[in-house]
Amino acid sequence: SHVNLQTAVNTAQATPGPHTIRVNSETFTAQEVSITTSQELNIIGGHADCSAGQPMPNSRATLDGIGGNPRSVMRIFVITGGLVRLINLNIRRGDLTASGTEGGGIYFEGNGRLGITETAIANNVAGYGAGLYLRGTGDEATVELGAKVTVSGNTAWRSGGGVYVEQAKFSMLGANSGIFLNNAQGTGDSGYGGGLVVLAKERNAYAFIGGGLGTTGSIFNNTAQYGGGVAIVGDDGDGTTETESELHIYPLAGGPPASIRNNKASIQGGGIYLRGFSAGSLNEDTKDARALLWNAELRGNSAPSGAAIYADGQDNFVFPHADVLFNV
Repeated sequence: SHVNLQTAVNTAQATPGPHTIRVNSETFTAQEVSITTSQELNIIGGHADCSAGQPMPNSRATLDGIGGNPRSVMRIFVITGGLVRLINLNIRRGDLTASGTEGGGIYFEGNGRLGITETAIANNVAGYGAGLYLRGTGDEATVELGAKVTVSGNTAWRSGGGVYVEQAKFSMLGANSGIFLNNAQGTGDSGYGGGLVVLAKERNAYAFIGGGLGTTGSIFNNTAQYGGGVAIVGDDGDGTTETESELHIYPLAGGPPASIRNNKASIQGGGIYLRGFSAGSLNEDTKDARALLWNAELRGNSAPSGAAIYADGQDNFVFPHADVLFNV
């Protein structure tokens, strides 16, 4: 019913109520889709045509950034109360060439929710968060990866090769989902989180990671300077708020252990890197960095310092504010 996906999105945004956009099982190049909504919007790929009520089995639509402007394949702004779902899509080859850019595959910002299911986010490039960059503007900002979501082969010029979580809640708890083969190259004070960055500033940041791809791993074969698999960081943000940056790793009931495997850091923290922040001796403006692991494995990770885990209490005069808790 519309000439392209952006036109369909524009129509949905201008019309009150929930909407579903059906996308054919084809490859669409030069994609730079922009969404701004406080409503419910579902984008579902893999249809034989737009009149088909259900997508075809094991079929997806491909949104490819190649051939267009150097922008994110999808820029999604979800206002408080809004919900966007992406289902049965391949989101690939977003080509943000400048080192300060964010979100090659998907850039998300706002205080609403984004849900992604049965989707591959692959081979995107950006300065930060090459696969997926999440910036929360309020306490309700949430991004959830459901079943069969993979974030792979993405390259960040600076930090967050796969996923960059800034002041938001992120979860990857669905079966057969994983973050792998991503790279945070790093220049200057960067190169954090080959697979995942979790960053707290004036608001908290959380990441919840489940069993992933079973024995293959949840976050695996990623590379960075600091935190080949995951970097959990508290940043000053020039404020006085005490906040926390936390990684929670646990399998779903009856599932295999959640694991961070075969990641590599060239400087510190092959599997996990933690760095908190405190402004002074009175402990104001504290940014805590924590990793909490239940029935989890760190295996085959490597780094010159802290092959499995490196906890850095940088700039903390009272407490290190970089904690790792195990419950096996």
